Amino acid sequence: MTFWTQNEGRQIINYPKIHYNNGASKNQDTSEWYKPTVRMFKNARNHLERNNRIHEGLAPSYFVECLTFNASNWQFGHSYQSTYASIVDWMINSRLDGLMCQNGQQALFGISPEQWSVNDAKMLAEQLQFLWNNWH
Repeated sequence: MTFWTQNEGRQIINYPKIHYNNGASKNQDTSEWYKPTVRMFKNARNHLERNNRIHEGLAPSYFVECLTFNASNWQFGHSYQSTYASIVDWMINSRLDGLMCQNGQQALFGISPEQWSVNDAKMLAEQLQFLWNNWH
């Protein structure tokens, strides 16, 4: 699917069917842990925004979902605590710059407005780790 932005007239190419199918496959491959894990990270992101640990817009939902999609299947499951800790550890300790979006067609990180910044992803990961270490 393609559309153009109203203000700049830039073409945006989107792959909603591939995105959906890849997410459904990931959810199946993780014994249905993927979708709840994405929700957990989006809720954690919202908490960090509300508490001024990150600024709103640092980690849009689509990018959080795509980053989580790139975690290895073995990192999902057992418990929400182990899933959270394992994936945050992976985010902190991995090179992220070569990751793809959930649609498998586009790079997650880059300089276009439709891509995320590795620095913003690392900031999110650091704050997710802070949240884990300081939750009371």
